[in-house]
Amino acid sequence: MSTDAWDMVPLALVAQVTLGKMVQNSTTELETVEQPYLHAANVRDFGVLDTDHSHRTMWFSPGEVDSLKVKSGDVVVVEGGAVGKSAYVKNDLPGYGFQNSILRVRAKKRVSDGRFIQYSLQSAYDSGEISRQCSSASLAHFPAEKINRFRIPCPSLETQQRIADYLDRETAEIDAAVADLDRYLDLLNAKLDSTGREIFATLSEEWQLIQTKFLVDITTGSGDTQDAKEDGEFPFYVRSDTIQRSDDHEFDCDAVLTSGDGAGVGKIFHLASGKFKAHQRVYVMHNFRRVSPEYFYWMFKSAFPDVIRYGGAKSTVDSVRMPMIANLKLPVPDKSTQEEISGRLASLYEEVDSLIAESTKLRDLLLKRRSVLITEVVTGRKQV
Repeated sequence: MSTDAWDMVPLALVAQVTLGKMVQNSTTELETVEQPYLHAANVRDFGVLDTDHSHRTMWFSPGEVDSLKVKSGDVVVVEGGAVGKSAYVKNDLPGYGFQNSILRVRAKKRVSDGRFIQYSLQSAYDSGEISRQCSSASLAHFPAEKINRFRIPCPSLETQQRIADYLDRETAEIDAAVADLDRYLDLLNAKLDSTGREIFATLSEEWQLIQTKFLVDITTGSGDTQDAKEDGEFPFYVRSDTIQRSDDHEFDCDAVLTSGDGAGVGKIFHLASGKFKAHQRVYVMHNFRRVSPEYFYWMFKSAFPDVIRYGGAKSTVDSVRMPMIANLKLPVPDKSTQEEISGRLASLYEEVDSLIAESTKLRDLLLKRRSVLITEVVTGRKQV
């Protein structure tokens, strides 16, 4: 059966769409009931509704408590931000309302199935169709009037339910496989972290500990994010794993670099050589004394995350201060031991990085398969 046999109808014909309430942080004469509410952050990838995190409350009137209930079978859709991302509500959420960043789509009885609507919207979101229809010169939105006009396939209710049952089974298997891969990836990353720290701990017992400021010169770059040039001649190290390019350079040396603030603090490390540029909030350690650049890289990468975990400076995000680096003590063995340790860790990271790359590729293929399967089935290209 193809979509030629199914009407493509505006969502308003098969469901009722309701916009949530603007956030009300204080009680008023009318708004006397404080209760939790759904917002955009509760709508996760792959149709998952997460009420365990990002818990928020606001004030509702008794009438809003009744009109903004969230029930089993509803679909919640993000109105702004991750426009069109949606999730199916599997169970009633007693005592919950929803904010105006959320649209509630409630299937009409004996006409449509909420699960089928969710899969149809998921397909449109994954394909970019919702994004195309919501494109804007300013912030994109998926307001009620637009989602009411948005067209989805409309086979018979029996067919919708059969399709939803099939996709529930198939996507559950894919999701379970993805979850297994995620756990495997976590174990691989944990192995890297633990191995480096174990070696660091062993060396610390056997060799002299010397503060970093006596082993390297410590400075920061002078670049800004806007300095990046796609076809630049020189590497440009910013506060992420991704190495940008720059038309000019400010360093010409061997160096170890780490992010000074943002999400990459204690997680992003680079070993550079030759001419390069660095962001103004990236620390550059160079002019190595008594340690090789490679050995310093591995030891610093193993030890510095603990400094962040247990001694990080807090503002709006985690940040690094110069003394946190300068006062860190590292074990300094003889040159041959440094070479042996560096080689061992480099080989381990290369092996595990290869496993991570293969697992990540498989994970991406599974998620692609999930998206394609949903589209094929809800459009009727694949019969079930």
